[in-house]
Amino acid sequence: MKKNLVIVTNIIPHYNLSFYARLTSELKEKYNVIIIADQASDSDVFVKNEEEADINVVSLPFLKTGRFTYRKGLVGALRRLNPDKVVVYGNPRDMAVWLVLIYLKLTRKWCAAYGMFHRIGGMNRFSRVAYKAFGILSRKLFTYSRRGAITLDALGVDSNKIKVIGTAIDNNEEIQFLIKIPKLSLSRIIN
Repeated sequence: MKKNLVIVTNIIPHYNLSFYARLTSELKEKYNVIIIADQASDSDVFVKNEEEADINVVSLPFLKTGRFTYRKGLVGALRRLNPDKVVVYGNPRDMAVWLVLIYLKLTRKWCAAYGMFHRIGGMNRFSRVAYKAFGILSRKLFTYSRRGAITLDALGVDSNKIKVIGTAIDNNEEIQFLIKIPKLSLSRIIN
């Protein structure tokens, strides 16, 4: 019997579709991969086209309150999906993620968090506390870069939990398109 792997993320931008499709394909023997994301956005950058990728998405829109966000029904959705493993986007300003992490800790479900885990422009008290809390409530922390790993380590997070994974951005199509565009000479640009 296959297990359920639920990924809780903010959105699924077009440049991540191939990553989620590949992940779903590679894990299909062992896991049903289900992604919880905000698909109600009106910006085409953030909307997954159903025909573009064979991925299972549960849409839960964000509610914005000032600098924070919340997704009503996130814990309930996880209870219904009954995941064996959960991976959450480490967004400190998403209040529902904190409820999810506490719920998963109390129910002893395996949970990992992924994200930058560092701030551009320096740390503040909120970020320090949030990143430490991600370290306490998650079994694994996947960070995009060494900078995030160094930040987590400096905050006292168990280094055995930290793994640098890079990003899931697939911009190969855009690169191939740009390569085909003829290069303009400086004189043509100026004139």
